[in-house]
Amino acid sequence: MMTACKKSGPVQQMLSIIKYLDKDKFEAFLLTIYPEPQDGSSQLDKYLPYVRHYFAPTGKIDIMIGRTKRIKEALAEIRPDVIHSLGVFPDFAISRLKKYPQIITLRNFIWDDYPAKFGKIQGTLLAKLHLYAMKHTTKTVACSKSLADIYKSRMNLDLDFIRNGVDVEQYTKPTPDEVAALRKELKLPEKTFIFVYSGQIISRKNQKFLLEVFRESFKTDEAFLLLLGDGADYEALHGEFGGIPNIDFRGNVDNVSQYLKACDAYVSTSKSEGMPNGVLEAMATGLPVVLSDIKQHQEIMEVNHEIGFMYGQGDKEDLAQKMHRIIDGNYKAMGEKAYQVAHEIFNARNMSHLYQEEYKKLSN
Repeated sequence: MMTACKKSGPVQQMLSIIKYLDKDKFEAFLLTIYPEPQDGSSQLDKYLPYVRHYFAPTGKIDIMIGRTKRIKEALAEIRPDVIHSLGVFPDFAISRLKKYPQIITLRNFIWDDYPAKFGKIQGTLLAKLHLYAMKHTTKTVACSKSLADIYKSRMNLDLDFIRNGVDVEQYTKPTPDEVAALRKELKLPEKTFIFVYSGQIISRKNQKFLLEVFRESFKTDEAFLLLLGDGADYEALHGEFGGIPNIDFRGNVDNVSQYLKACDAYVSTSKSEGMPNGVLEAMATGLPVVLSDIKQHQEIMEVNHEIGFMYGQGDKEDLAQKMHRIIDGNYKAMGEKAYQVAHEIFNARNMSHLYQEEYKKLSN
């Protein structure tokens, strides 16, 4: 159960879990409660080959006061053995029913993410709702070991973890000819080294820091920075940096995998993550990475330190130096290591298998 299938990392992760379910043992139903967005960001069509879809329109206030008749009616018809909910309000609604085995996946640290994203008052309310759901559900897991460690150290909560995975059927390594053709098709520089970021443009992702470093440290013909995605900070950052010749804001795109294939390296300056989809998708495409030294990035780098570089969070000189080292070093070899790590360790099929084991335990 989720709000709607609006394009996001968690929605993509849930799709990967469903896609790789053992069809002999599981039948998947998708219950949504908000109308699908009409701006082209809905991913419902990608779910429909794998699920039977139910829609039970229910608002946030309805859920908070327990007016969830339509949800109850849909669930009575579906008769689920296990419910995997996604999002604060679906998690809260199902946890209050106390009728079905439920699993929740945490993809952020609620006391950091929600107040920063929604403001102190609304963010605190959302965090409290999610905390209630966590404490009243059947099973809560974190999407990375590092996130589980944060919940343990800061809230004394013992959580299991199942790492996010990347769909390696969708994200694959391109040939040199394919790279050249894609750069031409996507109107990207044909010879310049291209750094790319893909995801939300919000303060937690810290793109302003990246853009400032890039503006100060890279000449027009030396490197190119491509940003994919939208968010609360998009307009302000586009207004400040969009006129720089070697910085390109493309907004939301449907063909992220093609853009990744056309680039040379991925960079993430995030202040906080659960387990970053964008990084895993780039690695699965064969890109080396430059990452801030937050714990979730460290968890990826600990698998193989040869996939790229980490820099000290907030250290502009260190970030610029690491990006230059990617350009000047054997970035193709680093990209090959990143490809192997993504396909062997952070594989969506493996992630789905681990969730299926949890589903079987809960249904019993």
